[in-house]
Amino acid sequence: MTNGRFRDGHPRISLSLPGRTGPITTEFIVDTGFDGDLSVPSSVASQLVYEDPRPTVRRLADGSVVRVTALRLDMSIDGIDRPVQALVMPGEPLVGTEFLAEHEVHIEVTDGGDVAIEPLF
Repeated sequence: MTNGRFRDGHPRISLSLPGRTGPITTEFIVDTGFDGDLSVPSSVASQLVYEDPRPTVRRLADGSVVRVTALRLDMSIDGIDRPVQALVMPGEPLVGTEFLAEHEVHIEVTDGGDVAIEPLF
């Protein structure tokens, strides 16, 4: 289970990412409008251990198309090791619906409210 808080108008959780000098704890906005796993700004990406960086094209919510770099991270999620794709994009780090697949998401939409993400299995 992953827990977080609703703050500054968004549900937020912290995840441990594989860093070059050890795990990097990063706060993410839970964004069900984002259909990928994760997005991270370049300042976070530069600290990560990743494989297979490659350019990709993505359509944003406003309809614009951008070219970004996709990184493959090996992460342990709910005790299961799995590859995760992180897109390098400006802005706050995001957790998307691909990452949340097979999970129940509970959000108390009030300042300081609980955010809980639990596996369905």
